[in-house]
Amino acid sequence: MTWRKALLFGLTLLPASASLSIRWSAAAPQATAAEKAEPAEAEAEAEAEPGAGEPGEPGEGDPKATTGARPVAAAPSDPAERKRWLTRELDAVIAAHPRLINAKISAAAAEISSGATLWQHGGAERMSLASTTKLFTSVAALRALGAGYVWRTALYGSERAGAEPAELTDDTLEALYLRGRGDPTLEYPALQALARDLAALGVRRIRKELVLDATFFDRDVEPPHFAEQPKELAAFRAPVSALSLSRNAITLILTPDPKGGAPQVRLDPPIPEYVKVNTDELVATERGRTRVRVELAPEAAKQRRKRGATLELRVRGQLATGGGPVYRRLRVDDPAAFLGAALRAALAEQRIRAPDRVTVAAVPATARVLVGFDSPTLGEVVRRMNKTSDNFLAEVVFKTLGAERRAQPGPGTWADGAAALGELLASLPKPLRVDNGSGLFDASEASAAQLVALLLLAHRDFRVAPDLLASLPIGGVDGTLRSRFTGRPAEGLVRAKTGTLAKVSALAGYVGADSSRLLAFAILLNELTPAQRGEARLLQEDLVDVLARYHVVPATPPAPAAPGAKSGTAR
Repeated sequence: MTWRKALLFGLTLLPASASLSIRWSAAAPQATAAEKAEPAEAEAEAEAEPGAGEPGEPGEGDPKATTGARPVAAAPSDPAERKRWLTRELDAVIAAHPRLINAKISAAAAEISSGATLWQHGGAERMSLASTTKLFTSVAALRALGAGYVWRTALYGSERAGAEPAELTDDTLEALYLRGRGDPTLEYPALQALARDLAALGVRRIRKELVLDATFFDRDVEPPHFAEQPKELAAFRAPVSALSLSRNAITLILTPDPKGGAPQVRLDPPIPEYVKVNTDELVATERGRTRVRVELAPEAAKQRRKRGATLELRVRGQLATGGGPVYRRLRVDDPAAFLGAALRAALAEQRIRAPDRVTVAAVPATARVLVGFDSPTLGEVVRRMNKTSDNFLAEVVFKTLGAERRAQPGPGTWADGAAALGELLASLPKPLRVDNGSGLFDASEASAAQLVALLLLAHRDFRVAPDLLASLPIGGVDGTLRSRFTGRPAEGLVRAKTGTLAKVSALAGYVGADSSRLLAFAILLNELTPAQRGEARLLQEDLVDVLARYHVVPATPPAPAAPGAKSGTAR
């Protein structure tokens, strides 16, 4: 069936300026090959700034990072005495970690039911938050946009203006437009689905233009502070655009040949038009271990910031013939060029001919929507963002917040995101600094008391609390806390966001035996040395263990029966 005939059978095409009335499919998040094969590596990228630990060192969620739970005595049953017990026990935990005496510590805890502060240690001291900044991003976005918010991606088509009916063919479009609104979960299979839907409408050729519309955001793709490491290629600092694919990163997969031949090179997503890989300096070894270095080819490095430049990689080192695949996840510098190449590849798979050149411009009002789909909901995205501490998701949410809350029409900016967050969280104590959505680099500054105030605010807002709680890693169970709190009093009782930078370790969230006896807490450590990172996490876990025991009161033994009394139930 041709696309024109399909319209006659019920697909109504609307102007680009009109609201959409066609049925949209919901796209489920697609895991990349790297995430399926090496989830720990993806998590390390999300949490660690360079210098915060290389692969193999104790890091976020590594069981080697913390050992030795401190015994916690039972809390007294008397409420007043129990509060004194809490202060005494928490102060004792701080004193029991003298190796951290030169580190800056800000910690606080409060009761959810009353909002009363139970304990502070440097609670007003402003600190770098690292990835606990994502709590601010999550709360502001859920309050403003709602957990059901989705990012919509659509293909639009147009015909040549003034063309006579005889000049038009059923299988040809004059131009095809892809309008992106920043969907942070968009993966190559979704583009393939769009191309299949387009082919099902009968489209076989795009005659003149293939156009990408990125006007939902401005052209500044580097989140605030990300330019502090301009040479860094790692995916943890991927750029952000209204046109995003695979979190604006490419996974390079190198599989050794057991016979010592050339390695198999694969890309995820498979976009060889955009990514070129040179493995001339990669050799096989039967006895040595795998050592691989990936860098930009010299000429590509010179062209790196030019719009439309491809990504050319040089792989050096050796692959052990008996070893498994090697995964390297690298950022792309030009999201539009990356997505454009992927769209051309998806169209080619459906034998839809398209122009070689891809341009970036707004969809004209005369274009008609053809096919499209919605992303997973904001609630689902926030869950993935916080469970795995994904920087890219956080930055897209932050900029989307700004784009949707702009007072004047126009592309969303990073300043819009910061302004919207500040407006939505205006009731929190000041001063407070949140420059980006992820907390990467020197982007945020707040105290433990301010973080606790945020957690109290969130828990009292039904628009926020259910999805925020569901998004936080659970101690000893999942996310970045899956290997922490194991076998400790707080295992399964703490839900908290982690944060890690080179000199920062942070933990903030909720702990409690049940929903009626929850505590909110924040524990921030700054100015850490590499040798103190494990000790900092141990301190956090010891403090949370005490908080977990605060409402656990020993059961009162039954009074002895009176002499001669009969046991049983009165009737």
